[in-house]
Amino acid sequence: MTSQHHSHARILAIDPCTRGFGFVVLEGGNHLLDWGVARLYSKNDEEFLVRVDALTNRYKPTAIVVEDVAGTRKGERATRRINDLLGYAALLDIERALVSRGEVRVILGLPYDATKYEVARTIAKLFPELAATLPPPRKPWQSEDERMNVYDALSLAVVIGSSIAE
Repeated sequence: MTSQHHSHARILAIDPCTRGFGFVVLEGGNHLLDWGVARLYSKNDEEFLVRVDALTNRYKPTAIVVEDVAGTRKGERATRRINDLLGYAALLDIERALVSRGEVRVILGLPYDATKYEVARTIAKLFPELAATLPPPRKPWQSEDERMNVYDALSLAVVIGSSIAE
């Protein structure tokens, strides 16, 4: 990010999932403005972009952050939505950032093999307003709790937010 954005930087981080996407809006690198899970009712990508557009119009982010899914097992739909989102941000001339899970672990001071739950628990300590929403650790036979997508999105935003705070 450029220095002119540092004090007013507003990051919109989005983490697509099967039924929609988790999102967070982070301002100034450490002030959590909003978060949630947006459920999508159709499988087409148009609804996804309409919902993202609503968030963008409401919060006027200076940057949009998504996971760098190169070399991951992220599904085809999630990968397509991330690419659509990057194209959308480019059309609006909003800064874009790709963050890997490895970068998240480094910034949070976690080992390379830290689980998603360990990342989420660390995020909950940094943002106590979210602590009550931290789902319990997932059992191998359970589906992932959709609230984890909020933690995933916030972990991506924290990486970019840490560069603002420096």
